[in-house]
Amino acid sequence: MSVTSEVNRMESMNINDQRNFEVYPEVDIVDLTLADTEQILLLGTISTIVEDFVVVKSSNPDKVLDIDSMIFNENRKCVGYIFEVLGPVKDPYYSIHFNTHSDITLYGLYMSQKLYYSQNERYSRYVLVDMLQKLEHGKACKSSEGKGSEDSSDSLDSSSEDENENPRKLAGSKRKVE
Repeated sequence: MSVTSEVNRMESMNINDQRNFEVYPEVDIVDLTLADTEQILLLGTISTIVEDFVVVKSSNPDKVLDIDSMIFNENRKCVGYIFEVLGPVKDPYYSIHFNTHSDITLYGLYMSQKLYYSQNERYSRYVLVDMLQKLEHGKACKSSEGKGSEDSSDSLDSSSEDENENPRKLAGSKRKVE
């Protein structure tokens, strides 16, 4: 194979292999350390770090945090916000988005690290699990009338195209801490 044909083949591969990556909004950096009097509870442990995302496996399925809840390290320093809630309601995962992968390093985050949250409403919001399960169950019943049965009552799915059916969008997004 000639050099020219190899270059042409590689160029065509690059064109065909290009992906449209979603551009995420810039993350607000909050310089906040909780006072020692503020109680923090275990959120979970870091299970995955991919590019500029950290995924945390929940340790407490009884309390599901909503997006924009603040996450803290063991030194009580805010390391980010919940960007998305993923997986089944009874075993959720949380993603934390950073502007760059180096921000993850800057915050000293690493695999299997424990992360925390505050019960204070200024820093955390909760998903109303009962309401979410009823909403998801209702959607599953409607979709099963014509498509076969699919039980989605145990899943958190934030991919709904209709904003009015998405519980996360109904709650709104608040990131300012005063």
